[in-house]
Amino acid sequence: MRLVGGALALLLTPSCSAPPSADEPAVTDAGGDATPSDPTDRCFDALVPSGLGFGWASLNHRISRLDLGWSPTGDAGCGGAMRGATLAATFVGGNFTTGAFGTDQPFVLLDAFVVGARAPGSGDVASPVRTIRGRETLDLASQIDGNADNVGEARVVVPLPAGLDGTEVVEPFLDAISLHTDVPQGADYPANYAQADGYTTRGIAFAVDSIVRDAASVSFTVRARFGLAQADRPDMNAAIPHARTRAAVGWQVLVLGGATSSAAIVAYRQEYPAATTDPTAPLPPVPSTSTATSTTLPGAPTRAIAALRSFSFALSFPEVAGAPGGDYMREYSARIEGLRLAEGGRVELAIDGYASNAGAVPRGPTRYDFAAEAVVVGWSAGPDAAFVPGRFDFTVPSTTAPMALAP
Repeated sequence: MRLVGGALALLLTPSCSAPPSADEPAVTDAGGDATPSDPTDRCFDALVPSGLGFGWASLNHRISRLDLGWSPTGDAGCGGAMRGATLAATFVGGNFTTGAFGTDQPFVLLDAFVVGARAPGSGDVASPVRTIRGRETLDLASQIDGNADNVGEARVVVPLPAGLDGTEVVEPFLDAISLHTDVPQGADYPANYAQADGYTTRGIAFAVDSIVRDAASVSFTVRARFGLAQADRPDMNAAIPHARTRAAVGWQVLVLGGATSSAAIVAYRQEYPAATTDPTAPLPPVPSTSTATSTTLPGAPTRAIAALRSFSFALSFPEVAGAPGGDYMREYSARIEGLRLAEGGRVELAIDGYASNAGAVPRGPTRYDFAAEAVVVGWSAGPDAAFVPGRFDFTVPSTTAPMALAP
Protein backbone atom coordinates (compact mmCIF):
# COMPACT_ATOMS: atom_id res chain seq x y z
CA MET A 1 0.00 0.00 0.00
CA ARG A 2 3.00 2.30 -0.23
CA LEU A 3 2.54 5.44 -2.31
CA VAL A 4 5.14 6.51 -4.83
CA GLY A 5 5.93 10.19 -4.91
CA GLY A 6 2.61 11.02 -3.30
CA ALA A 7 0.65 9.55 -6.22
CA LEU A 8 -2.49 7.53 -5.58
CA ALA A 9 -3.46 4.47 -7.58
CA LEU A 10 -7.14 5.44 -7.84
CA LEU A 11 -8.67 8.69 -6.60
CA LEU A 12 -12.38 8.82 -5.84
CA THR A 13 -14.61 11.57 -4.50
CA PRO A 14 -18.31 11.37 -3.64
CA SER A 15 -19.18 12.93 -7.00
CA CYS A 16 -16.69 11.61 -9.51
CA SER A 17 -14.24 8.81 -10.18
CA ALA A 18 -11.06 8.37 -12.15
CA PRO A 19 -11.14 6.13 -15.25
CA PRO A 20 -10.02 2.57 -14.49
CA SER A 21 -6.67 1.37 -15.65
CA ALA A 22 -6.33 -1.87 -17.60
CA ASP A 23 -5.95 -3.93 -14.45
CA GLU A 24 -8.54 -2.15 -12.29
CA PRO A 25 -12.30 -2.63 -12.46
CA ALA A 26 -14.57 0.23 -13.41
CA VAL A 27 -16.07 2.07 -10.44
CA THR A 28 -19.22 4.15 -10.74
CA ASP A 29 -19.50 7.53 -9.08
CA ALA A 30 -21.06 7.46 -5.63
CA GLY A 31 -24.33 8.96 -6.85
CA GLY A 32 -24.66 7.01 -10.08
CA ASP A 33 -27.19 4.34 -10.96
CA ALA A 34 -25.69 0.88 -11.20
CA THR A 35 -26.59 -1.40 -14.10
CA PRO A 36 -26.18 -5.18 -14.46
CA SER A 37 -23.07 -4.60 -16.59
CA ASP A 38 -21.48 -2.50 -13.86
CA PRO A 39 -18.89 -4.54 -11.91
CA THR A 40 -20.02 -2.80 -8.70
CA ASP A 41 -23.48 -4.34 -9.11
CA ARG A 42 -23.14 -8.07 -8.42
CA CYS A 43 -24.98 -10.60 -6.34
CA PHE A 44 -22.66 -12.29 -3.86
CA ASP A 45 -22.81 -14.65 -0.89
CA ALA A 46 -19.97 -13.28 1.24
CA LEU A 47 -17.40 -10.49 1.26
CA VAL A 48 -14.35 -11.44 3.35
CA PRO A 49 -11.90 -8.62 4.21
CA SER A 50 -8.26 -9.59 3.69
CA GLY A 51 -6.57 -6.20 4.01
CA LEU A 52 -7.21 -3.03 6.02
CA GLY A 53 -5.24 0.20 5.82
CA PHE A 54 -5.28 3.96 6.05
CA GLY A 55 -2.85 6.81 5.62
CA TRP A 56 -2.07 10.23 4.20
CA ALA A 57 -0.91 11.28 0.77
CA SER A 58 1.60 13.89 1.96
CA LEU A 59 2.37 14.14 5.67
CA ASN A 60 2.29 12.33 8.98
CA HIS A 61 -0.39 13.28 11.54
CA ARG A 62 -2.01 12.56 14.87
CA ILE A 63 -4.90 10.08 14.85
CA SER A 64 -8.29 11.62 15.66
CA ARG A 65 -10.86 9.42 13.99
CA LEU A 66 -10.80 6.30 11.88
CA ASP A 67 -13.74 4.33 10.49
CA LEU A 68 -13.26 1.63 7.88
CA GLY A 69 -15.94 -0.85 6.90
CA TRP A 70 -18.45 -1.90 4.27
CA SER A 71 -22.15 -2.62 3.85
CA PRO A 72 -24.31 -4.35 1.22
CA THR A 73 -26.45 -1.98 -0.83
CA GLY A 74 -29.42 -4.34 -1.24
CA ASP A 75 -30.63 -7.78 -2.28
CA ALA A 76 -33.13 -7.21 -5.14
CA GLY A 77 -32.82 -9.79 -7.89
CA CYS A 78 -30.32 -11.89 -5.95
CA GLY A 79 -32.57 -14.58 -4.49
CA GLY A 80 -31.83 -13.53 -0.93
CA ALA A 81 -28.10 -12.99 -1.46
CA MET A 82 -26.48 -9.57 -1.10
CA ARG A 83 -26.38 -7.21 -4.09
CA GLY A 84 -23.63 -4.65 -4.43
CA ALA A 85 -21.47 -3.27 -1.63
CA THR A 86 -20.33 0.13 -0.48
CA LEU A 87 -17.08 0.97 1.25
CA ALA A 88 -17.50 3.58 4.00
CA ALA A 89 -14.47 5.41 5.35
CA THR A 90 -13.56 8.29 7.65
CA PHE A 91 -10.02 9.32 8.53
CA VAL A 92 -9.13 12.50 10.44
CA GLY A 93 -5.70 13.39 11.76
CA GLY A 94 -6.23 16.52 13.83
CA ASN A 95 -6.74 20.12 12.79
CA PHE A 96 -3.84 19.95 10.32
CA THR A 97 -5.98 17.68 8.14
CA THR A 98 -9.40 19.32 8.43
CA GLY A 99 -8.52 22.70 6.96
CA ALA A 100 -8.39 24.53 10.31
CA PHE A 101 -4.58 24.80 10.09
CA GLY A 102 -3.83 22.61 7.09
CA THR A 103 -5.17 19.96 4.76
CA ASP A 104 -4.03 16.57 3.57
CA GLN A 105 -5.50 13.80 1.46
CA PRO A 106 -6.37 10.65 3.42
CA PHE A 107 -6.60 7.28 1.74
CA VAL A 108 -8.04 4.01 2.97
CA LEU A 109 -7.80 0.44 1.76
CA LEU A 110 -10.08 -2.57 2.01
CA ASP A 111 -8.95 -5.72 0.20
CA ALA A 112 -11.45 -8.57 0.12
CA PHE A 113 -12.44 -11.91 -1.32
CA VAL A 114 -15.95 -12.08 -2.77
CA VAL A 115 -17.60 -15.51 -2.60
CA GLY A 116 -20.20 -16.47 -5.18
CA ALA A 117 -20.14 -13.26 -7.23
CA ARG A 118 -22.65 -13.37 -10.10
CA ALA A 119 -24.77 -11.08 -12.24
CA PRO A 120 -28.17 -10.02 -10.89
CA GLY A 121 -31.07 -11.95 -12.38
CA SER A 122 -28.91 -14.99 -13.15
CA GLY A 123 -31.25 -17.20 -11.13
CA ASP A 124 -31.61 -18.13 -7.51
CA VAL A 125 -28.64 -19.99 -6.09
CA ALA A 126 -28.97 -22.17 -3.00
CA SER A 127 -25.62 -21.14 -1.59
CA PRO A 128 -24.02 -23.19 1.21
CA VAL A 129 -22.29 -20.02 2.45
CA ARG A 130 -23.83 -18.16 5.36
CA THR A 131 -22.46 -15.10 7.10
CA ILE A 132 -23.31 -13.33 10.34
CA ARG A 133 -22.02 -9.81 10.96
CA GLY A 134 -21.92 -7.59 14.02
CA ARG A 135 -20.08 -4.75 15.74
CA GLU A 136 -18.89 -4.22 19.31
CA THR A 137 -18.11 -0.76 20.71
CA LEU A 138 -15.28 -0.64 23.25
CA ASP A 139 -14.59 2.24 25.63
CA LEU A 140 -10.83 2.00 25.90
CA ALA A 141 -9.49 2.40 29.41
CA SER A 142 -6.14 4.09 29.87
CA GLN A 143 -3.38 2.25 31.67
CA ILE A 144 -1.80 5.27 33.33
CA ASP A 145 1.70 3.91 33.81
CA GLY A 146 3.57 6.35 31.60
CA ASN A 147 2.64 4.35 28.50
CA ALA A 148 -1.03 5.42 28.30
CA ASP A 149 -2.08 2.51 26.13
CA ASN A 150 -5.86 2.55 25.75
CA VAL A 151 -7.15 -1.02 25.70
CA GLY A 152 -10.53 -2.74 25.75
CA GLU A 153 -12.19 -6.05 25.06
CA ALA A 154 -15.62 -7.70 25.02
CA ARG A 155 -16.89 -11.26 24.86
CA VAL A 156 -19.31 -11.97 22.00
CA VAL A 157 -21.71 -14.92 21.74
CA VAL A 158 -23.25 -15.51 18.31
CA PRO A 159 -26.15 -17.95 17.89
CA LEU A 160 -25.60 -20.24 14.89
CA PRO A 161 -28.21 -20.97 12.21
CA ALA A 162 -30.49 -23.91 12.83
CA GLY A 163 -29.83 -27.17 11.06
CA LEU A 164 -26.06 -27.36 11.35
CA ASP A 165 -24.63 -30.83 12.00
CA GLY A 166 -21.38 -29.74 13.64
CA THR A 167 -19.12 -30.52 10.68
CA GLU A 168 -19.25 -27.07 9.11
CA VAL A 169 -16.45 -24.54 9.19
CA VAL A 170 -17.48 -21.72 11.54
CA GLU A 171 -14.83 -19.01 11.49
CA PRO A 172 -14.98 -15.48 12.99
CA PHE A 173 -12.66 -12.71 11.75
CA LEU A 174 -12.27 -8.92 11.51
CA ASP A 175 -14.84 -7.17 9.33
CA ALA A 176 -14.38 -3.46 10.19
CA ILE A 177 -12.35 -1.23 12.53
CA SER A 178 -12.89 2.14 14.22
CA LEU A 179 -11.04 4.53 16.54
CA HIS A 180 -12.42 7.83 17.95
CA THR A 181 -10.74 10.34 20.28
CA ASP A 182 -13.58 12.89 20.46
CA VAL A 183 -15.44 11.22 23.33
CA PRO A 184 -16.38 12.50 26.81
CA GLN A 185 -13.39 12.93 29.10
CA GLY A 186 -13.00 12.78 32.87
CA ALA A 187 -12.57 15.68 35.26
CA ASP A 188 -8.79 15.21 35.23
CA TYR A 189 -8.52 15.83 31.47
CA PRO A 190 -6.82 19.22 30.77
CA ALA A 191 -9.12 21.93 29.46
CA ASN A 192 -6.49 23.40 27.12
CA TYR A 193 -6.28 20.44 24.71
CA ALA A 194 -9.13 19.39 22.43
CA GLN A 195 -9.57 15.62 22.37
CA ALA A 196 -10.96 15.95 18.82
CA ASP A 197 -7.43 16.83 17.65
CA GLY A 198 -6.23 13.32 18.48
CA TYR A 199 -2.90 12.04 19.70
CA THR A 200 0.47 10.78 18.57
CA THR A 201 0.79 7.04 18.86
CA ARG A 202 3.15 4.11 19.27
CA GLY A 203 0.86 1.44 17.89
CA ILE A 204 -2.60 0.02 17.28
CA ALA A 205 -4.10 -3.45 17.42
CA PHE A 206 -7.40 -5.16 16.61
CA ALA A 207 -8.24 -8.80 17.20
CA VAL A 208 -10.86 -11.52 17.17
CA ASP A 209 -9.55 -14.40 19.28
CA SER A 210 -10.28 -16.97 22.03
CA ILE A 211 -12.81 -18.72 19.79
CA VAL A 212 -15.08 -21.43 21.23
CA ARG A 213 -17.81 -23.25 19.29
CA ASP A 214 -20.56 -25.39 20.76
CA ALA A 215 -23.69 -26.94 19.25
CA ALA A 216 -25.73 -23.74 19.25
CA SER A 217 -23.27 -20.85 19.14
CA VAL A 218 -19.77 -19.57 18.56
CA SER A 219 -18.16 -17.22 21.08
CA PHE A 220 -15.04 -15.09 20.83
CA THR A 221 -13.32 -12.04 22.30
CA VAL A 222 -12.87 -8.82 20.37
CA ARG A 223 -9.99 -6.58 21.41
CA ALA A 224 -8.61 -3.16 20.52
CA ARG A 225 -5.52 -1.22 21.55
CA PHE A 226 -4.67 2.41 20.80
CA GLY A 227 -1.16 3.14 22.03
CA LEU A 228 -1.16 6.83 22.93
CA ALA A 229 2.35 8.16 23.45
CA GLN A 230 3.90 11.59 23.87
CA ALA A 231 5.84 13.54 21.26
CA ASP A 232 6.51 17.28 20.88
CA ARG A 233 3.27 19.06 21.96
CA PRO A 234 3.27 19.92 25.69
CA ASP A 235 -0.51 20.38 25.85
CA MET A 236 -1.15 17.05 24.12
CA ASN A 237 1.47 15.32 26.26
CA ALA A 238 -0.27 16.53 29.43
CA ALA A 239 -3.61 15.20 28.16
CA ILE A 240 -2.44 11.76 27.03
CA PRO A 241 -2.19 10.09 30.49
CA HIS A 242 -5.85 11.03 31.13
CA ALA A 243 -7.28 10.49 27.64
CA ARG A 244 -10.28 8.28 27.04
CA THR A 245 -10.84 6.92 23.55
CA ARG A 246 -13.32 4.61 21.89
CA ALA A 247 -12.94 1.77 19.42
CA ALA A 248 -15.28 -0.49 17.55
CA VAL A 249 -14.53 -3.93 16.18
CA GLY A 250 -16.69 -5.17 13.34
CA TRP A 251 -16.77 -8.95 13.19
CA GLN A 252 -18.00 -11.53 10.72
CA VAL A 253 -18.67 -15.25 11.12
CA LEU A 254 -18.43 -17.41 7.99
CA VAL A 255 -20.37 -20.71 8.04
CA LEU A 256 -19.62 -23.16 5.24
CA GLY A 257 -20.25 -26.89 4.98
CA GLY A 258 -17.88 -29.23 3.17
CA ALA A 259 -14.93 -26.98 3.98
CA THR A 260 -11.79 -26.99 6.07
CA SER A 261 -9.88 -24.19 7.78
CA SER A 262 -6.55 -23.43 9.38
CA ALA A 263 -4.66 -20.50 10.88
CA ALA A 264 -1.58 -18.72 9.52
CA ILE A 265 0.53 -16.55 11.81
CA VAL A 266 3.41 -14.11 11.35
CA ALA A 267 5.46 -12.07 13.81
CA TYR A 268 8.50 -10.04 12.87
CA ARG A 269 10.43 -6.85 13.53
CA GLN A 270 10.78 -4.14 10.91
CA GLU A 271 12.90 -1.02 10.57
CA TYR A 272 13.08 1.70 7.93
CA PRO A 273 15.74 4.40 7.65
CA ALA A 274 15.12 7.90 8.94
CA ALA A 275 12.24 9.43 6.99
CA THR A 276 12.61 12.45 4.76
CA THR A 277 11.01 15.76 5.66
CA ASP A 278 10.09 16.33 2.00
CA PRO A 279 6.31 15.68 1.81
CA THR A 280 6.52 15.00 -1.94
CA ALA A 281 9.05 12.20 -1.51
CA PRO A 282 7.98 8.55 -1.67
CA LEU A 283 7.48 6.56 1.50
CA PRO A 284 10.53 4.59 2.68
CA PRO A 285 11.38 1.36 0.86
CA VAL A 286 10.40 -1.86 2.58
CA PRO A 287 13.28 -4.21 3.42
CA SER A 288 12.82 -7.92 3.06
CA THR A 289 10.96 -9.42 6.03
CA SER A 290 9.45 -12.73 7.05
CA THR A 291 5.95 -11.87 5.87
CA ALA A 292 5.66 -15.20 4.06
CA THR A 293 3.86 -17.99 5.84
CA SER A 294 1.94 -21.14 5.00
CA THR A 295 -0.60 -23.54 6.38
CA THR A 296 -2.11 -26.86 5.33
CA LEU A 297 -5.79 -27.57 4.73
CA PRO A 298 -6.95 -31.19 4.97
CA GLY A 299 -8.45 -32.71 1.86
CA ALA A 300 -6.44 -30.73 -0.70
CA PRO A 301 -9.19 -28.19 -1.54
CA THR A 302 -9.32 -26.49 -4.93
CA ARG A 303 -10.43 -23.06 -3.70
CA ALA A 304 -9.29 -20.97 -0.75
CA ILE A 305 -9.78 -17.56 0.79
CA ALA A 306 -8.14 -15.88 3.78
CA ALA A 307 -9.28 -13.26 6.27
CA LEU A 308 -7.52 -11.15 8.88
CA ARG A 309 -8.27 -12.33 12.38
CA SER A 310 -5.87 -9.98 14.17
CA PHE A 311 -3.06 -7.52 13.63
CA SER A 312 -0.84 -5.54 15.98
CA PHE A 313 1.76 -2.80 15.59
CA ALA A 314 4.08 -1.94 18.50
CA LEU A 315 6.37 0.93 17.50
CA SER A 316 9.56 2.12 19.14
CA PHE A 317 10.35 5.85 19.25
CA PRO A 318 12.62 7.97 21.46
CA GLU A 319 11.46 8.38 25.06
CA VAL A 320 9.71 11.53 26.27
CA ALA A 321 10.20 12.43 29.95
CA GLY A 322 11.33 8.90 30.71
CA ALA A 323 8.30 7.23 29.09
CA PRO A 324 8.03 5.46 25.72
CA GLY A 325 7.50 8.07 23.02
CA GLY A 326 5.11 8.22 20.10
CA ASP A 327 5.00 9.97 16.77
CA TYR A 328 2.80 11.35 14.04
CA MET A 329 1.97 8.55 11.62
CA ARG A 330 1.75 8.53 7.81
CA GLU A 331 0.34 5.02 7.35
CA TYR A 332 -0.79 1.80 8.99
CA SER A 333 -1.80 -1.17 6.85
CA ALA A 334 -2.13 -4.95 7.24
CA ARG A 335 -2.73 -7.04 4.12
CA ILE A 336 -2.91 -10.69 3.09
CA GLU A 337 -1.16 -11.02 -0.25
CA GLY A 338 -0.17 -13.67 -2.77
CA LEU A 339 -2.44 -16.45 -1.54
CA ARG A 340 -1.66 -19.61 -3.51
CA LEU A 341 -2.86 -23.21 -3.32
CA ALA A 342 -0.07 -25.78 -3.64
CA GLU A 343 -0.06 -29.58 -3.69
CA GLY A 344 -1.41 -31.56 -0.76
CA GLY A 345 -3.59 -28.77 0.62
CA ARG A 346 -0.66 -26.48 1.32
CA VAL A 347 -1.61 -22.79 1.18
CA GLU A 348 1.10 -20.17 0.80
CA LEU A 349 0.50 -16.50 1.56
CA ALA A 350 2.12 -13.37 2.92
CA ILE A 351 0.78 -11.17 5.71
CA ASP A 352 2.32 -7.75 5.22
CA GLY A 353 2.27 -5.11 7.96
CA TYR A 354 3.44 -1.62 7.10
CA ALA A 355 3.75 1.46 9.30
CA SER A 356 5.44 4.74 8.47
CA ASN A 357 6.07 8.04 10.25
CA ALA A 358 7.46 9.69 7.10
CA GLY A 359 6.54 13.34 6.77
CA ALA A 360 7.32 16.80 8.06
CA VAL A 361 7.98 15.85 11.69
CA PRO A 362 9.53 12.38 11.90
CA ARG A 363 11.69 11.74 14.93
CA GLY A 364 14.01 9.17 13.51
CA PRO A 365 13.62 5.81 11.79
CA THR A 366 10.48 3.70 12.00
CA ARG A 367 10.93 0.58 14.12
CA TYR A 368 8.10 -1.76 15.00
CA ASP A 369 7.06 -5.27 15.91
CA PHE A 370 4.22 -6.57 13.75
CA ALA A 371 2.12 -9.64 14.51
CA ALA A 372 -0.94 -10.95 12.72
CA GLU A 373 -3.12 -14.00 12.32
CA ALA A 374 -5.15 -15.00 9.29
CA VAL A 375 -7.76 -17.72 8.98
CA VAL A 376 -7.64 -19.69 5.72
CA VAL A 377 -10.77 -21.50 4.51
CA GLY A 378 -10.70 -24.03 1.68
CA TRP A 379 -13.30 -26.07 -0.21
CA SER A 380 -13.60 -28.06 -3.42
CA ALA A 381 -17.23 -27.67 -4.52
CA GLY A 382 -19.86 -25.00 -4.37
CA PRO A 383 -19.32 -21.26 -4.56
CA ASP A 384 -16.46 -19.72 -6.47
CA ALA A 385 -14.37 -17.01 -4.84
CA ALA A 386 -13.03 -14.00 -6.68
CA PHE A 387 -10.49 -11.52 -5.39
CA VAL A 388 -11.65 -7.92 -5.35
CA PRO A 389 -8.80 -6.19 -7.20
CA GLY A 390 -9.91 -2.61 -6.58
CA ARG A 391 -8.00 -0.26 -4.31
CA PHE A 392 -10.02 2.60 -2.90
CA ASP A 393 -8.01 5.76 -2.10
CA PHE A 394 -10.21 8.67 -1.06
CA THR A 395 -9.38 12.34 -1.34
CA VAL A 396 -11.79 13.51 1.38
CA PRO A 397 -11.93 12.60 5.07
CA SER A 398 -15.39 11.03 4.99
CA THR A 399 -17.08 9.39 2.02
CA THR A 400 -18.63 6.28 0.58
CA ALA A 401 -18.20 4.66 -2.82
CA PRO A 402 -19.35 1.46 -4.57
CA MET A 403 -16.97 -1.48 -4.43
CA ALA A 404 -16.07 -3.32 -7.60
CA LEU A 405 -17.18 -6.91 -7.02
CA ALA A 406 -15.43 -9.18 -9.49
CA PRO A 407 -17.76 -11.60 -11.34
